[in-house]
Amino acid sequence: MENTQPARAWVDEQDAVEEKELPAFLRQSAALPSWAVSDATLEARAGANDDDDHLPGEAAARKRFRSEGLATLLSQTAPLLDSKTRGNRAAGAAVVSTLPLPRDAARTIQWHPNGQLVIVGGNHHVYTFHAAGRYVERLSKVDIGARMETSCLTSSGEELLLAGHDATMPSMLAVATERLTPLRFLDARGTAPYRTPRRDQSKRDFAITRIAERAGVVAVASGPLVRLASLRSAGVLARLALDDPVNDLAFPGPERLAIATGSELRLYDLRHTARFLEAFRDPAVRGITRVGWGPHALAIGSTSGVVSLYDGEPASPKGVSPIKTFKNLTTAIDAVAFGRDRAGEVVLAFSTRAQKAGFRLARLPSCGVIPSFPAATMRHGFVQSLAFAPTLPILSVGERQKVTNYSI
Repeated sequence: MENTQPARAWVDEQDAVEEKELPAFLRQSAALPSWAVSDATLEARAGANDDDDHLPGEAAARKRFRSEGLATLLSQTAPLLDSKTRGNRAAGAAVVSTLPLPRDAARTIQWHPNGQLVIVGGNHHVYTFHAAGRYVERLSKVDIGARMETSCLTSSGEELLLAGHDATMPSMLAVATERLTPLRFLDARGTAPYRTPRRDQSKRDFAITRIAERAGVVAVASGPLVRLASLRSAGVLARLALDDPVNDLAFPGPERLAIATGSELRLYDLRHTARFLEAFRDPAVRGITRVGWGPHALAIGSTSGVVSLYDGEPASPKGVSPIKTFKNLTTAIDAVAFGRDRAGEVVLAFSTRAQKAGFRLARLPSCGVIPSFPAATMRHGFVQSLAFAPTLPILSVGERQKVTNYSI
């Protein structure tokens, strides 16, 4: 019996006849692309006839569940260990992964020396993530009871030294056991200046602002006072009283301590109980906020948003004239860090908390800022923290509710 059902109004019978005479590759060009085919349709096609030859795009568009070859999937998503050998410096920075922080913000970021663990300090919590390529997993979440102000990872990578907002005593967090231990021998409330302060002092002058550690020696800054202590003996080694509040401190070498206060950078020798060596001052820099030490380079961020780059050894800069000044930001610099890109060259990153998407990346020694970075499509908010991975060309940018890892 012939089919007498009338054809649809939008179907031309003559076009249907001519379409049958077309070659196969022309008929497939009008088919839906792989990304427009739903998973249910693909599963129905696969169940109808398993011997049919599917297009490669359809196989790639099919959803892959975690139970299907998880070991193979994880092994394919961590190729960054050998990325330096095949890196292309001309390629732009790409997003590798994102660390989720729901209802929180990344106040501080610390990378473990193995290059796979990321420790993020937020509001009242410390998070530990396993980040290997595109694979991200949260391992722990520890309540510290205060908003994170500053933190640093010990040289061994087993403990995290941290201090909350307006805290006068730092704490030490064991990453493996999640045990939080207060360092009572560094409590500022037990000192005589705290009990009998001057008239121009307040209790906030004793709040911890910066922490640094190297080879078991920790430096804690609170107001104009810096205390050096040993984690092995749990005792204070020296106290340094300065005229202005300390904005930043770091260990540029195994026996050197750098303290940024006011508009100068002071260097101390730790071999002779913190003996003063020299003061580094640039008349063009007003108000040092952050200091970053790199291989044969020094970067200083100021309250005006200008980052000055100097050439010299980490322990003693050669001169006071910068080789480059970066004026890409207009508010106070809150983070300065050195790292390496996929080609193994040194890069400089700096950021501010007062501007949306307020971070930039410069390549050295050309001192050129990467254009169109960050991309406008990323929609970054106010950047809270910045850090480089120690063994991989990855830049971590922390903000509200997430940490974005860029492959540079």
